[in-house]
Amino acid sequence: MPREKKSKPGQKSQNDKFQNDIKPEDLFEHYDTPAYDELRKLLKNVKSEYDKKISVKLPNGMIELYTPRWAFNRMLAHPTQDRGHSFDYTDFLKLVYPKIKLVADEIGRLEQAQGRDFPSLP
Repeated sequence: MPREKKSKPGQKSQNDKFQNDIKPEDLFEHYDTPAYDELRKLLKNVKSEYDKKISVKLPNGMIELYTPRWAFNRMLAHPTQDRGHSFDYTDFLKLVYPKIKLVADEIGRLEQAQGRDFPSLP
């Protein structure tokens, strides 16, 4: 019998997601039910904003188009010399924060319906 091929930690699967990524269905027991329709819709909206390109002035003075995904993954979480001494995340946050707040509010509503508290974002 052939052995099942297992991916290494951090290896991408066929759908271009990391196999060890935490997905909403890992966090919510009944994520595939209609009760989570609104949350699924809101998460799609976050992804849309997260991948939207905006003009950015880089530390070297050049202006280029980048996405919030790039800003947070490359300039914040990933060590790089590109960011210089500082990097302005304001425009990226203005783009995604309203959508993230809607997601947090919906999660709060779902949690409260189950008798659990969930902090709200300002």
